[in-house]
Amino acid sequence: MKIKNKIHIFTAIICFTSLLYFFFFQSVKIDAIYQGEDYIKIINDKCRSTIILVSNAPITEKGRLDLWKREKENIMNRIPLQKKCDTIYFVKNKPEPPVFSENTKYWQADEQLCFKGKSNGTCISNKNIFMSISLLSLTTDGVYRDFYKDKIIYVLYQ
Repeated sequence: MKIKNKIHIFTAIICFTSLLYFFFFQSVKIDAIYQGEDYIKIINDKCRSTIILVSNAPITEKGRLDLWKREKENIMNRIPLQKKCDTIYFVKNKPEPPVFSENTKYWQADEQLCFKGKSNGTCISNKNIFMSISLLSLTTDGVYRDFYKDKIIYVLYQ
């Protein structure tokens, strides 16, 4: 076998190993948790939303479900879902400037989560939401039903 072929094979093995590590073995880390309330006019009630910022977010449904199962007890003890309209969002931690400077006055702007400016004036795009947890689901597609104490919890992958 020529030296050139050996170099190509060695390079391919290194690339494949790196990809495996990046996609499957890189540790998921919860960076921050923000919690806010929004008034929902349709139901005439305040609903709480919790945003969990995650580095190295899992890319597979199994990885996301494993993250939920691993963190469920801690999350539900600290910030339990109390109303049907309360939601927990798992979000890739990719801060960006607000689309409009006034967005930082809001918990959730039209296209971004801005946490009322609590995250050093940065926001995170709604596109970075990869999983939501709630006590209510309007769909059955792509939803995992879980249980916590006597409650059914719906885990939706996005």
